[in-house]
Amino acid sequence: MTTKKSPANSVIAKRRCMYGILIGAMFVIVANLSITALLLYYINISKQSIGDIRMESSRTTIGGNLLVEKSLYSKKVSSYNGSLQFLSGEAMKMASGQSAFILDSDVVMQAGSIKMTNSKGQEILYISPNRVKTNFRTVKLRGKAQALKSLQAKQIFSPTNMKIASPTKTLKMESAGDLNLRTAIGKLNIEALSTIHMEARNITLGSTDVFMPKLRGLDQTGNGLDQNGNGSSSNGTGHHQAVFEVCLCPNGAFFAANIEKGCVDSARALGSCNFT
Repeated sequence: MTTKKSPANSVIAKRRCMYGILIGAMFVIVANLSITALLLYYINISKQSIGDIRMESSRTTIGGNLLVEKSLYSKKVSSYNGSLQFLSGEAMKMASGQSAFILDSDVVMQAGSIKMTNSKGQEILYISPNRVKTNFRTVKLRGKAQALKSLQAKQIFSPTNMKIASPTKTLKMESAGDLNLRTAIGKLNIEALSTIHMEARNITLGSTDVFMPKLRGLDQTGNGLDQNGNGSSSNGTGHHQAVFEVCLCPNGAFFAANIEKGCVDSARALGSCNFT
């Protein structure tokens, strides 16, 4: 024998089920609000302070100033609508692991001084408005290198032909100690448009042969000049002068004299010392 439930019991059961569903929904809503409040409290995100935040599938856009107090981890940081700026109120440190640190295109750095060190902490480059210091083993400059005031180096080496020139102004080489000019296998040429001035306590010419082909008193062929300034040569009838005297004027000028006439007569005849 079966008994039928009364309509009142059925209504009470439906109400209990509805209340259960409402209580569960309220619990879920309260839990979500609590979690959201906790996130907002701990992350401290507000539209007034940080700007609009848009999360898309490919990027997250923050329309305001993003402040990261300790560290920011990212595989790539890029700017899609303009330049990318990194600003710091204190020192800024950019480091890389075993791989290289690459700055492409033109790089502009504004700082009081720039210092670069290697992995051992040794200084390899220091740049300031007062001085530039490098500890590189070799420095190669390609193109036009210009030092506005001074270039200080222990050694300047070039594997090919080297030229130090001042096309329009004076070039001066100065040393407080010894100044050595040496060529191992080539020639040493010193040319001047006007005067070469050499002044020292002792001047030594360490050569077995000293040639002065343009000495006053000789013509272009190396022959002696007569009293009229004509060159003397051996043509079968004339006398060939093979040996000359090197004479010194009172003003310090050298000239070649006819060995038969002597220095004084040759100087007066040729006007080498401007004798009257």
